[in-house]
Amino acid sequence: LNAQSDTAQAVSPTSFGVVDTVIVVGNDKTKESVILREMTLKTGVEATPEAIEFDRGRIYSIGLFTSVDISFVPFEGKNLLVIDVKERWYIIPLPLFGFRDGDPNKPYYGAGLLHNNFRGLNQTLFGSIVFGYNPSLAFQFSDPWIDRENNLYYSGGLSFSRIRNKSAI
Repeated sequence: LNAQSDTAQAVSPTSFGVVDTVIVVGNDKTKESVILREMTLKTGVEATPEAIEFDRGRIYSIGLFTSVDISFVPFEGKNLLVIDVKERWYIIPLPLFGFRDGDPNKPYYGAGLLHNNFRGLNQTLFGSIVFGYNPSLAFQFSDPWIDRENNLYYSGGLSFSRIRNKSAI
């Protein structure tokens, strides 16, 4: 038994202890809530090496970070769980070019812009404009967590294109 905050709690032999505080560092753009919602370890929960590795994998799988490190740090009588993340680029320009129907007489070209962490909430925003054969304009948005209670996801888009008639007549 380890004493934690005036009460005795049973802690398994492979446990680091019970988490008193969770601290997130390195998230310049990403909101802390996006990281914390992926975690099973919270204040008052026993931290084990397996639970830490599980949460590290969950945070990394969001796709917003190049590295995720989780440390259990006893400090001044408290057990701190420190999540240290390094964010990846979240705004990515994309060149668009090719040939419609694989025909070199039908070239298209343009550009797109992808924002992978819009508003710091892991939302995705994409826009593109294409010129040449069958010009088009497109906009897409997705939010992986629009309803926290029911874990609902939203994705939608708008597009416009001018398609040339393929009919030989």
